[in-house]
Amino acid sequence: GAPHLEGLFLERWLEFAVGMAVYDFAAGGLRRGFAAALLLVAAGTAWGARDVNLAISLGAALLLLALRPLDGRLASSRVGAALGALGAMSYSLYLVHVPIGGRVVNLARRLVGDAPSSVSVVAIGALALAVSLAAAALFHRLVERRFVG
Repeated sequence: GAPHLEGLFLERWLEFAVGMAVYDFAAGGLRRGFAAALLLVAAGTAWGARDVNLAISLGAALLLLALRPLDGRLASSRVGAALGALGAMSYSLYLVHVPIGGRVVNLARRLVGDAPSSVSVVAIGALALAVSLAAAALFHRLVERRFVG
């Protein structure tokens, strides 16, 4: 894969830039040309460096662009509404998933033991996800929404 600087955002800067390119491409105008060039650079880099993570990011970006004409229909569906609610609190989920979900996983692993079964691994993951989502919803309501216009 591509060379990385461990522990810094810089190691995955191009994946982040690909996400920004999706936004800029959708905005149109002069930004569309820059976004298209960035997507081409990312494709060349993914191929040349054999970077699977970048290729996945690029694939997701292209899928988002291809599905853009369906945005209205998808957003008005029940699944779209649920994803929209999740998206609204995504920053809160980002902030709490490790300290909250990680603690749930650690506690559950202590209760289950060192060699958990496949079923217990899935159950622990589902429990950590549920607790993380609940904590994120609470954090979003009590903290984040006060600072978002």
